[in-house]
Amino acid sequence: MFDVITAPVDVPVRSGGEVKHVRVPSKKALVAADTGEVVGIVGKDYRIVTNHEALELCRKLCTQVFPGSTPGEWELSDAAGTKNRSRVALDLKHRTHVMNLWDNPDGTSEVHTPFLRVTNSYNGRRALRFDFGFMRRHCSNGLIFEEKVATVTAAHTKDAIANLDLTRAVRDFEDLAADFTACLGTLRGIALTDAESLEIVRAVLALPVAREELSRRTKEAIERIDSDLATLDARHRQEIGGNAYAAFNTMTDFATRPPVSFLIRRDRAALQGRAGSWLKSFHEAAGRPGFTVPGHLESLRKGSPKQERR
Repeated sequence: MFDVITAPVDVPVRSGGEVKHVRVPSKKALVAADTGEVVGIVGKDYRIVTNHEALELCRKLCTQVFPGSTPGEWELSDAAGTKNRSRVALDLKHRTHVMNLWDNPDGTSEVHTPFLRVTNSYNGRRALRFDFGFMRRHCSNGLIFEEKVATVTAAHTKDAIANLDLTRAVRDFEDLAADFTACLGTLRGIALTDAESLEIVRAVLALPVAREELSRRTKEAIERIDSDLATLDARHRQEIGGNAYAAFNTMTDFATRPPVSFLIRRDRAALQGRAGSWLKSFHEAAGRPGFTVPGHLESLRKGSPKQERR
């Protein structure tokens, strides 16, 4: 939640054997107030939105989606950013709002809660962005679902931010929630073996696979990732059952809290994006005549359908 301040941009210019610092009037530097680190160079009309401002703006927008709620009822549930601090993602969820999707065999409800993610950037290349997602209440696995419907952006300009609203997203939210529930229902009804579940998760998240020609260090790192993945998958399969919904929870759990490894360079949002894209594509594929799990695995091995979200 660091604050950002501006500083002028000077360029060293050599003239007559001397170096002069010439001001660039069309640019300004964005500087982290706590460390003095430059986090971006932007145009002079760039409107700074601090992380604190982004959080409060997100709270106000949440009340457009749920008119009966107040800003104070939306709490920060997670925050993540890049190492160079040029981008920060803040997730807000309502304290009490839940979605009871179905009853498990033991009589307990499977509960999700919607959340809103604001992605704030300081590099001048990304708009201020708001994404709707759904979070499994039991383990707080966050994901972004169906980007085309649930994403609203605003350029870092005074007018764009002042006029920002989520009217379109509010209108589409009920359909979004219904689609999400239907997708999870499909996953719950398709059985997977341990091996199938792990292979799907690895393929969707594009995790590395051990090969003979790799170095010992790389093989050991892959073994640690595989061990973490197997532990997560075993836990979700024990809780939910040996089905594709358990694999999806393994996927989103791993994506939300990826292990520290030099082999995993994608940020949390990118991994969650892959999981969300797979959820929709798997639901659609499972509804086509002739669908089989081995056939789906083969399509993932070939990279079709494409899982990357852009």
